[in-house]
Amino acid sequence: LHAHVLRLVREHGTDDAALARLAGEAAEADEEAGASWIDRRVGRYRVTGEAGRGGLSYVFRAVRDDGEYAQQVAIKLLRPGVTSGALLARFHAERRMLATLSHPNIAHFLDGGATDDGV
Repeated sequence: LHAHVLRLVREHGTDDAALARLAGEAAEADEEAGASWIDRRVGRYRVTGEAGRGGLSYVFRAVRDDGEYAQQVAIKLLRPGVTSGALLARFHAERRMLATLSHPNIAHFLDGGATDDGV
């Protein structure tokens, strides 16, 4: 894959500065996408900050925000653009597996689904 990408770059005459600029723009867009969830509600929860991120998803800290009781949770959301059937299947398999686990050192799975806007 690396060799293929390098060949494509050479063929299209893109220099290192242009690639660095594109990488910077992609990183900036990624930061903005993650930050856009802060203070938004996801179901009963309000996102308070980012806890981490991986290749497919963001993990956010959130608090229950419906006045019923106090609770802190983690919410995992797919990154924008993750629409591949194989990647979605992997995400759903992870969710199903986590839902079956019960151990004091493993996060307890509460719920799964999609946001109102389809994330």
